[in-house]
Amino acid sequence: MLRVAARADERSAIVMFPRKAPEDDVRRLAAQGFIVDSRPGHVRVSPYFYNTPDDHRALLECLAP
Repeated sequence: MLRVAARADERSAIVMFPRKAPEDDVRRLAAQGFIVDSRPGHVRVSPYFYNTPDDHRALLECLAP
């Protein structure tokens, strides 16, 4: 389920991906050079303006089943 804050001033660039084993995903992504974190049941990602579309695709590919 996608949740977006109704007001723009309550939004951020943080993205949370629901995952069965987020700690394992964080370790695997770190080995690939991604800096992410885990929260209960989620991998937390904070993309920035200097990340390229290729960076985003690569991260999503690493999270794909």
